[in-house]
This record gives sequence, structure tokens and C-alpha cells, in this order.
Amino acid sequence: MRSFKKNQYFKKRRFDSDGNLTEKICNHCKNWKSSSGFYQNKSLMDGFSDNCFDCEDNRTIESQSIDIITNKNGF
Repeated sequence: MRSFKKNQYFKKRRFDSDGNLTEKICNHCKNWKSSSGFYQNKSLMDGFSDNCFDCEDNRTIESQSIDIITNKNGF
């Protein structure tokens, strides 16, 4: 199982000759984006969020609009 996760990790990321992350696939939109197109997240192995800026921002806007429609009691 461990080698499967390792293979999946490297299929979704591209590195330069020094081993620095240059590009990765966004988990939401499935497009290759530069590593500068992701928020930093030190808790993840590569140090970047799994979703790009655009997808993260859209998800935040969607969740805020749902909160505006419903109050805390769900009405």
C-alpha cells in the first residue's frame, strides 16, 4: 500500500533538477498549476494546499453564501 501512495504522490507533482516542487495537479479542477498557485500548508508533505487559489476561493464563497441563506438554526 505504501508504494501505491508514493506513486500517486509523484504522478501529481513535477520537480526541478534540485528537487523543488514546480507544478502539481489541483485536486478539485484537475489542472496542472505552478506551485505558486497554491496556498502554503506546512502540515502537508509538499508544503502546499491540495486545491489551487481559484478552487479554494470558490469553495469559500460558496460556503459563505450558504451561511447567509440559512441562519444558525437552519431556517
